[in-house]
Amino acid sequence: MKGEVKDNYVIRETWAKSSAIPDMNIWDVSSPDQPVPIDEPSLGEYRVSYNIAGNTLVLKNRENFHIELYDISNLPEIEYLSHIDYYNSEYDLMSGSINIFDDDLNSLYLKKPPGIFTCYNISNPEEPEFLFEIIEEDYLIMNKQDDYIYFYESYNGDEGDLKIYSGITSNNPQLAAHYPNFFPDNYCAEILDNKLFISYYFDYDTTQVYNLNGTEMPEFSCNLYSDCSGRVYSYGSEYLICSNDEVKSFFIPENPPEYIEANCHIGRFDFVNDVEIIQSGTEDYLYIFDQCYTEVYQIESTNNNEDLITESTQIIPYPNPFSFADTQNISFLPAGDCRNLNSETKLSIYNIKGQLLHNEYFQPGRNDITWDCQQKNGNKTPLGIYLYKIESDSYTDFGKFIIAK
Repeated sequence: MKGEVKDNYVIRETWAKSSAIPDMNIWDVSSPDQPVPIDEPSLGEYRVSYNIAGNTLVLKNRENFHIELYDISNLPEIEYLSHIDYYNSEYDLMSGSINIFDDDLNSLYLKKPPGIFTCYNISNPEEPEFLFEIIEEDYLIMNKQDDYIYFYESYNGDEGDLKIYSGITSNNPQLAAHYPNFFPDNYCAEILDNKLFISYYFDYDTTQVYNLNGTEMPEFSCNLYSDCSGRVYSYGSEYLICSNDEVKSFFIPENPPEYIEANCHIGRFDFVNDVEIIQSGTEDYLYIFDQCYTEVYQIESTNNNEDLITESTQIIPYPNPFSFADTQNISFLPAGDCRNLNSETKLSIYNIKGQLLHNEYFQPGRNDITWDCQQKNGNKTPLGIYLYKIESDSYTDFGKFIIAK
């Protein structure tokens, strides 16, 4: 279920099988590794789902089909502000959606089936102001970036269209581009930080990455494979967080997340629903929300602006799979035009949980990089799948290898 982090609090839903509506809970996470539960807020027994825009909580109420707005600037206190009379029926309410985008927290996009999208200005949440309406039947909003809003065809198992509207900031949206059959069969897509990620509902081994260029056709960038693929939840200059339901993958240039056992597990269904990264002082924390539990990871920020998406073509691990029965070292060999490493190069090895096992620096002039698959404590590294990362002045490369019998 959905989870949000606001100031020093986590607001999240949990859904018990015996309940007709989800429970909403608030946790004090001023000490992220020791969350403290707070009483469930009194928001009525007919609320359905919610979103957060700055200091405003937006939720549905199926008793009166209203969109209700609450002040959460003084958490854990929540104060009712106003409502928007929008939906006409239970079907409209349950099938409709609430969209709030990070680059414009003052705009609230409401969808009423089959495809009526209405935008309100909620900079003054006590008096929501209607701005404009877009009608696109059988389409969903993917995201808003600057002056553009991206629509994709509702999932039906077939190829999907991409539509781009411009003129959003002037409250005069017009269809600017339409790309039929842009998405493959059985796709799921997300736009984050001006990049389009396309995965498959039934096969997460590969995620396609595209750069967005206004109304032009998105430009293919690269593929993410295996452990760095799945449904993408958070992308930034330092983080790429993916999930393929039960397995969470983290791609972070430095310092993989250190797991902190959270004390707010209420059950476990092993299905990731939401991910959020929050900076608290000098530390970054990664919150992962499941149907009924929350996990917290502490991340040491790298404070760089590198683009993390790069093709894995410059370094080849050999042998792969690796076996101690065949050899004592695994080699990471530069390929193509990269026969000699021309600057100081760093090799980092991680396990599938993102924990650092080994790192080492190699000086210019080496033709390969080797590792004896020994851990820091001197023990042999167990059998399994491992991630590697190579960094030099000119490139960053990553991939996976297997230690087998």
